Amino acid sequence: MVQYHKPIKKKSSGSGGKKRALRDKRRAHWGGFFARTKYEAPKSAEGADAKEAKEARKEFRVRGGGRKVAAERIFYANLATPGSAAGGAAGGVKKTRVLNVVETPASRHYARENVVVKGAIILTEAGKARVTSRPGQHGVINAVLLKEEKERETEKEKEKTATSAAAAPEKSVGSKSA
Repeated sequence: MVQYHKPIKKKSSGSGGKKRALRDKRRAHWGGFFARTKYEAPKSAEGADAKEAKEARKEFRVRGGGRKVAAERIFYANLATPGSAAGGAAGGVKKTRVLNVVETPASRHYARENVVVKGAIILTEAGKARVTSRPGQHGVINAVLLKEEKERETEKEKEKTATSAAAAPEKSVGSKSA
């Protein structure tokens, strides 16, 4: 069943009596079904399985007559590499194969079931990436490549050595003048 998104206004009459609704629920206040976009490993490219190994999308109508596309089954993601937004030389967007759903902030069970939502961390051929689009509303997975943990650790170590090296000469200068 779909969710009803209109807030319920509760007022007490003072005497404890029931308040009647002013009008019935409106169709415009209904929400949609959860698309539950899943990553599934594509079947082998032999025989009847080849026909089943396609990404699945479903189009639906929204308020005002507009259309949205919900992704139901997905194999690929549009992966943006760091520097693409800033105009760096290493940046760009490329289509990569999704290998797995690593974690999902919405629910830990989604990662187990390979459900892709906004904010989920997916494993791609290029590395780990964070999903920035809403697959149930946009019909595609757009993601940003994450820096690996090793790179983060080396950057932290470089910062620590740089700050300790900058602080060390100041101490020696201060001790000589004292």
